[in-house]
Amino acid sequence: MKELTLNDTQQLLQAVYEIQGLKNLDTFELDSLSILAKLVPTEASAICTCRFEVSNFGSARPIAQGSSFRSLDQDFEHFMEELKPTLSVYADQNPLLQNVPLTNKGTHKLSDFLKRDEFQQMELYQTVLKPIGSDDMAAIAIYDFDRHSMPQINTDIPQCLFYRPWEKFTERDRLVLNLLQPHLIQAYQTVLHFQQLQQEVTKLEQSLDQTGAIFLDGLGRLRLMTSHARMWLESYFPSYRGFNQLPEQLDSWVKHQLNRLKVAEDVYSPCLPLHLQQKNRQLTIRLVVEQPGEQYLLLLAEEQMLSWLAALELLGLSQREAEVLSAIIQGKDNKAIAAQMNINISTVRKHLENIYRKLGVKNRTEAIALALEKLGCLNSSPLI
Repeated sequence: MKELTLNDTQQLLQAVYEIQGLKNLDTFELDSLSILAKLVPTEASAICTCRFEVSNFGSARPIAQGSSFRSLDQDFEHFMEELKPTLSVYADQNPLLQNVPLTNKGTHKLSDFLKRDEFQQMELYQTVLKPIGSDDMAAIAIYDFDRHSMPQINTDIPQCLFYRPWEKFTERDRLVLNLLQPHLIQAYQTVLHFQQLQQEVTKLEQSLDQTGAIFLDGLGRLRLMTSHARMWLESYFPSYRGFNQLPEQLDSWVKHQLNRLKVAEDVYSPCLPLHLQQKNRQLTIRLVVEQPGEQYLLLLAEEQMLSWLAALELLGLSQREAEVLSAIIQGKDNKAIAAQMNINISTVRKHLENIYRKLGVKNRTEAIALALEKLGCLNSSPLI
């Protein structure tokens, strides 16, 4: 086995340190390539992110529309992107793809499998590598084949590609890349996991922000508030100015609820919600207690309240019948109702007959009693 010099070891340790410090998924590939290029300088290098079509015999063909090339040299990157369809056509001639996943466990090069004159007769060399000015290529995958086995059809496999003259890749180069491969894989998985966590946190923040949430410490003091919660507090508490504390009325309610918890000791009873009304809308604030004395959560939700007429229509009445019944509940007689609705008294009587029939009652008193009873069941929110 090739031994590394002291300088190689120092450079290797520095590379490991830099790889473990990579945090940005968008720049991870080029950052990795830049680190490797310091240890294994080449005429040209690139990151090829491929999606493979794997056969039952272990060979793999890259899917052209699912592949991309990135390089530290933009001209070379553009050149490789233009060659992408050609690479797919001659993929069967590439021994690095014919032996997946073997060639992805460590660093392998074309010259490991072919003789130079044999390779130079292939269309792959004539069409792809010869224009680059190279006749050998080494590849190292940033993918854990030991853990994930063969890649799935929708799995992106980043590969670092290094182009050099034939057999100019030394065993020292192979050893350095092989020692760095597990660190690259680990760093890549860490960055992927970190991005997933960021996306989940963003979704959670968006979800909380839509419902409205206020986080309190163990003493009931404000720690964090979503923008929706702040908007509702400013709307329902006109004197509130948001100086990193709760509105005075809400703060008093929270302290009262927390004192109830202290008195209850081990017996926990759910806190009744606080309802605040504004025109035809209602803000409901609930105190959520998981562990008394540690932290608390206020959940805020605003809802549209039903009007009398809308609620009465839910009993199966028409809009005009609901208007008549609403007037009856207010204590008005037929004459006053007719004047209010600008209709004849006979029309009022006809509406009353329909109301009695639909509600299954015989008179005004029974209609009022039944309507109030039903409304209490249909909507727990106060009616206006």
